[in-house]
Amino acid sequence: MIRTRVTKIFYCYWVLLVAFLCIFVSYGGAIYTFSIFVKPLEYDLDWNRGSIMIAITIYYMVLAIASPFVGRIVDLYGARKLVALGAIITSLGFILLMITNSLWLFYISYVIIGIGTAAFGTIPATAVVTRWFVKRRGLAIGIISAAVGFGGVVFSPLTGGLLIPNIGWRYTFLALAILTFIIIVPLAWI
Repeated sequence: MIRTRVTKIFYCYWVLLVAFLCIFVSYGGAIYTFSIFVKPLEYDLDWNRGSIMIAITIYYMVLAIASPFVGRIVDLYGARKLVALGAIITSLGFILLMITNSLWLFYISYVIIGIGTAAFGTIPATAVVTRWFVKRRGLAIGIISAAVGFGGVVFSPLTGGLLIPNIGWRYTFLALAILTFIIIVPLAWI
């Protein structure tokens, strides 16, 4: 009987870690890195800053529209498959950003990323954590909420200080696709 309790507590904290990483990657990879790509895109593709910034507006609009649907899907079917699918969709969006040469493809990429991050970000993470934690629910939600800031602290310097200067903005988008895929998809199934 004691062994069952220890296993359940252990599993709860694994759930918390996965939820943390989902929010960490969704905010860090998709939101905090966006502004870092503006200058390279302006320079290489000869786009103006205003046209580039429309993409983040599109992203937030898609996120707002998709969020209630994601919440409903989590309620009906659970989060595991949805989180994995969201990470795959987001990775595909980053791959499209890597090959983009036109504004319309750039905007479509952020539509795809908005749908994907809605499916593996805050909503499923919060839903799962609130189901697993009763006594320490506030602490657990506080921990996964801290992932928002940690995403920015890690992904911004990684992207702006290391990846873009060394491998360029196209391969940095590919790196974000790979990171999203290899971090989130296996964890969703575990």
